Amino acid sequence: MISCWGVHHLDIAQWGNGADATGPRAIEGEGEFPQEGSFDAILRWKVRFDFANAAPVTFVNDGTPGFEHGVRFIGEAAWLHVRRGAIFTADDNFLRDPQNQPEKLPVKLPVSREHIRNFVDAIKGAARAICDVEVATRSDTLCQLALIAVKQGRKLAWDPAAEHFVNDAAADRLLQPRPCRGEWQMPAV
Repeated sequence: MISCWGVHHLDIAQWGNGADATGPRAIEGEGEFPQEGSFDAILRWKVRFDFANAAPVTFVNDGTPGFEHGVRFIGEAAWLHVRRGAIFTADDNFLRDPQNQPEKLPVKLPVSREHIRNFVDAIKGAARAICDVEVATRSDTLCQLALIAVKQGRKLAWDPAAEHFVNDAAADRLLQPRPCRGEWQMPAV
């Protein structure tokens, strides 16, 4: 879930944070993995991303009722938790405040109710897709960084331009693809 469904949440985080073209400078998190059986996918996690020029983002699936999935933006006075189809805040009055209504906000995000139509229009050259390959790659990278931070169990420094960890060979090794099994091979490009 951290990397499969997580990309959908972290895409929202990047988008809402104005960080589609970059990534975090630091990542730290904790999580829980199964203790028995052959299943080794992470069960619960809480990961914080710190950005150079954007708000920090906490990506959670920690078992807190109502917050099983999603992204939490944490401000100085409050937090906002977003998951597909729902928004929660530390104070419900925040969403009712006239200053926080869409028409009053300084940043307007485009609406895409039909992802397939948006994709086809982008192919036809009508407009850039809301979540094109560059944006999707940055969002997916956050998923991988989250899992690596949990596995490493310590705060990691990340260089979003060079796309590698800063002076951390152990974490960088986890960016490498796993070896193919048996006769399966990736084609040389």
